[in-house]
Amino acid sequence: QRTACSYVVRAWSQIAENPAIQRVAKNSCCISCSRLIKHTCSLAEHRRLHNYRINRRGFPPACAADAAMKLKHHQQKLLRKVDFLSWKGDNTLREAAVMRRYHVTGREDYVKYSRLVGQVTAFVAKLKQLKPDDEQRADLSGQLLRKLYAMGLVDSESSLAKAEKVTVSCFCRRRLPVVLVRLKMAPSVKEASRFVEDGDVRVGPRVVRDPAFLVTRSM
Repeated sequence: QRTACSYVVRAWSQIAENPAIQRVAKNSCCISCSRLIKHTCSLAEHRRLHNYRINRRGFPPACAADAAMKLKHHQQKLLRKVDFLSWKGDNTLREAAVMRRYHVTGREDYVKYSRLVGQVTAFVAKLKQLKPDDEQRADLSGQLLRKLYAMGLVDSESSLAKAEKVTVSCFCRRRLPVVLVRLKMAPSVKEASRFVEDGDVRVGPRVVRDPAFLVTRSM
């Protein structure tokens, strides 16, 4: 490769001779290009950047000087902690399918159900760490299974494995519009939700207007 000094002389001489390049170099959106001439001193790269069409945001493409710039300590530390390619919220296909099937309009309800499922799963995992003949494990397992059975999330109180199978769909199936469709009181979940919002549904003596109302077995 040629020395950097020869590229510097040729680059700045080209700018002095060509007023169009000089006008672009003075523009604020060509800071990267100006840094390219000062640091990398490549006339070919300088011409390529000026011939390249500026993108919609008004900034030129990243030059070799920016790509080769060494990151600072806090920037490297941030890149080690943050993964810009995979996000926790990217896997939303299951969430969208459940919300569309049970007509869950608010994502906050899905998040609440998901947190409750996580708490139940974590509690069951802690119970399994105890000995099978432990009295505390038997007592807590019975309380948990009775609570889930009363809410309609499990079909029996026989085993602790039933609590592990609790999902977000179990909570959604206990919503009032879904129960109305199951009882053939509405043609679809969407129509049942509209009935509930209009105040046309009564649970006992109480008029319910919230489609997220959970129907227990005692109701």
